[in-house]
Amino acid sequence: MFLLGEAGLLTGVKCTTHHNLLDDLRDQHPSAQVEANRVFVDDGAILTSAGVTAGFDVILYWLAQRFGTEVSLQVARHMNVYFRRTSHDAALSPWLIARSHMHPAVHRVQDAIAAAPDAAHDLMTLAKIACVSSRHLTRVFKQHTGMTVHDYQIALRHALFEQWRAQGLSQEKAAIAAGFSSANAWRRSKNNESLGV
Repeated sequence: MFLLGEAGLLTGVKCTTHHNLLDDLRDQHPSAQVEANRVFVDDGAILTSAGVTAGFDVILYWLAQRFGTEVSLQVARHMNVYFRRTSHDAALSPWLIARSHMHPAVHRVQDAIAAAPDAAHDLMTLAKIACVSSRHLTRVFKQHTGMTVHDYQIALRHALFEQWRAQGLSQEKAAIAAGFSSANAWRRSKNNESLGV
């Protein structure tokens, strides 16, 4: 990013970079229009990303623009990328929420849920993945993440729903693809979330 700025290619250009470097980029290249909390920014001829993994999102976005969504989805599957983020997604992804702890069993459960947030994950199966009892998993998951296992999965499903909507799916199809039984079930879940239920 900084090399683009040194080459004069960021003058008047909307761009982004890793959140730890945003202020440095603004200071060193004040003519650039630096945008915070974006996975990537498309300003015509120049695509910039918010970090290394966001580079995958840029590649998938570019492929979709040039060759169509189906090609991009095939590449995403081949790369084992769960879903593509859009340029409007926050750089600090919902997929990373509650992941700053150091508990390996909880991370194993979070990995399993993130790998298939649309799947039905019962507590007994997740406890086996964590190599702990269901009761212990319930306690340590809440202790280390600040949320229940169920709430974590629902948060990821809501993120997945938004991703599918951004890709052009109808509300009904996006809800089903995200693991809800229908758009009505998604709305009920969203209402419960906003009410803190």
